[in-house]
Amino acid sequence: MKKQDFSEIEYKQLDMALLKRLLAFLKPYKIYIYYSLLLAILTSALGPIRPYLTKIAVDNHIAIGDSKGLIIMIIIILALTLFNGLSRFGLTYLMLQCIK
Repeated sequence: MKKQDFSEIEYKQLDMALLKRLLAFLKPYKIYIYYSLLLAILTSALGPIRPYLTKIAVDNHIAIGDSKGLIIMIIIILALTLFNGLSRFGLTYLMLQCIK
């Protein structure tokens, strides 16, 4: 195991002190940060859903010629895309509120 020298330990302590000072400045924006984290998780979770819905549309509706089911899938995919775009906009807006 490699020994840490004094300067590396001091550097890590300095980073923690700097992080505590930074967090003190972010306290007034705590609610924005929480909502931003929530929207970031939501936006990330929505990413893989659209390709899966496309797979379902191709396999279950296009392959058998179900045009009514395909139209419903297209509407769901468009709604999901719109919701994803709005959540990304909200995320950008909230993060910009933090840096003002």
